[in-house]
Amino acid sequence: MLNKVHPETLRGRIIAVPIVNLHGFHARQAYNPVDNAKMNRCFPGRPDGSSSERIAYRLFYTAIRQADYCIDLHQGGVQPMIDEVRVRVGRKHAQHKACFELARVFGIGYILDQKGPAGQLAQAAPDIGIPTIDPELGGSHGWDSTSIAKGTRGVMNVLKHYGFIDGEPEIPQWQVVAGRFVTLYSTHGGFIYHQVNLYDTVEAHQPIAEIRDAFGHTREVIRAPEGGIFWSKPLYPMVASGGSVGKLGIPIEYV
Repeated sequence: MLNKVHPETLRGRIIAVPIVNLHGFHARQAYNPVDNAKMNRCFPGRPDGSSSERIAYRLFYTAIRQADYCIDLHQGGVQPMIDEVRVRVGRKHAQHKACFELARVFGIGYILDQKGPAGQLAQAAPDIGIPTIDPELGGSHGWDSTSIAKGTRGVMNVLKHYGFIDGEPEIPQWQVVAGRFVTLYSTHGGFIYHQVNLYDTVEAHQPIAEIRDAFGHTREVIRAPEGGIFWSKPLYPMVASGGSVGKLGIPIEYV
């Protein structure tokens, strides 16, 4: 994205920090191995805290506080999931409307509008008046070029919409909004045979997955408790009793 924006055509500034969780980045995990903390639970951070809290503090007080808008880019993890953007403040928060509009303008097509856990940047920055979103760009064990392209387009959409650069943003006419997740658990262990794909709209009681034994015999059919979007699923085909076979995003609204 930075290679596509020329300083002479930019109105305002872009503050870009490509890698924040440096220790976790090298360990290929979300948790910082120095203090076993998840960086996105440590904001606004502490100057005398653990490794993650100190990094969060430096980022928050030297970069974030200068911003008018904040985009906290994430990879969705290692489990396959849809590309989405998250609004992490409650609907009564003073910045909710601005955060939701930022998510809509990002234009990825799917929005999770749910207050997140304490310590998330997408909560801490709105608390000081800075609209912030948390895009989760796919699940992957390497370069997910499709998700990266969506993220690049999303940032460019924001720059265009808010007048940082010229051009018309590419925003879908309709976008799906979910307010929460429902995790689907297996009762029996075995192998998962999904009956739906990511992004599929499912109805209440629709079969989502079959659990089969090693000989291919069906032991269990897992159904949707209510209608929603099939949002994420496990990376591996095996599951133990009580293990997750996927998540639904519900309820569905369209904006």
